[in-house]
Amino acid sequence: MKTRNYIIFGIQILLLSVVLLLAILFPWVTIQSVTLMFAVLLIIQGVFSMIEAITNFGLYIGSIWYLLFGILSLIAGFGIIYYPITSITILGYVLAGWVLISGFLNIIEGFIIKREKPTEIFLIISGILSIFLSILIFIFPANSIAGFMWFFAIYLVLWIVFEWSQTERIRNI
Repeated sequence: MKTRNYIIFGIQILLLSVVLLLAILFPWVTIQSVTLMFAVLLIIQGVFSMIEAITNFGLYIGSIWYLLFGILSLIAGFGIIYYPITSITILGYVLAGWVLISGFLNIIEGFIIKREKPTEIFLIISGILSIFLSILIFIFPANSIAGFMWFFAIYLVLWIVFEWSQTERIRNI
């Protein structure tokens, strides 16, 4: 049993390493692939939401919301398929908005907590840096997504190292 788990973890690490290498070597292909997979997921979600809404129409109040959600999911999914580059840019703007909002929230939280703990100045600094980062993302949205892919690749490296340490631990049990 121990050997089988070790082999499964080893195969998993090998496959993750191949995905990591491909993501590093071809970041734009990776971004486009993830974007298209997201579009397919939206279309599938839209179809099933519409099926649920139609089959349960009148049984509960939420049916109309499932129908609207399904229609919006289909529109978004097909929109991403027809305009993948534009969708990547829009994703960059969404990421920038998210970072901007989180930056403002960190600053607000820093000022609130600072009254209790003066060491929470790092929340304020983090918020200021997040706002600066969001400005850069707004200026270069598509490049920011490529940079995000590099950070994701670094995350995968760390995760592979962690998984390998887990396989060593399991093997030694």
